[in-house]
Amino acid sequence: MRAAICIVLGSVSLLFLAVNYALLVAWLRSDRTRSESFLPIVGGLLGMAAMLAWPGGALVAWCWIPLVLDLTISSLVVGSILWVTRRVLGKQSIR
Repeated sequence: MRAAICIVLGSVSLLFLAVNYALLVAWLRSDRTRSESFLPIVGGLLGMAAMLAWPGGALVAWCWIPLVLDLTISSLVVGSILWVTRRVLGKQSIR
């Protein structure tokens, strides 16, 4: 039963991740005048939960991978690093 719940969580996670990548591709192909809305963090967190709850704990060491694959979390990390770097160097924030 626990494995079935993990498989469902993992499948929903993959769905959210695929939608985020599809939105990115659609935005890159468009004229970029409108913004696409990502489903923030949901895919990465559901994937992490599925891996943490897997019976036997065999996937615990790999639970960080869905967070890295989630575009919203990756963009938050990169944006935060750029913001902190610019603040430390004394430059204006990116606008």
